[in-house]
Amino acid sequence: MRYKEYLEKARILAREAKIDILHACYNKPTSALWFAVEALFRALLNQYRQPIPWRSGTVITRVFSFVKSYGLLMRGV
Repeated sequence: MRYKEYLEKARILAREAKIDILHACYNKPTSALWFAVEALFRALLNQYRQPIPWRSGTVITRVFSFVKSYGLLMRGV
């Protein structure tokens, strides 16, 4: 997928989570928000032309390594 497609996917998942919360369905929004964050992470990697791993755990690790390499993470947080 492309950068904009990942962003759109994250937006859709976040919107669906909001609707579920309004209807007092609390299990589904947890999953939807998790996948929205994952889509945002994939968008970030895509935007900076970084390899995008297939597995979600590896995506998270790759994003944190990428952000840390640019000195964007605060120490002790």
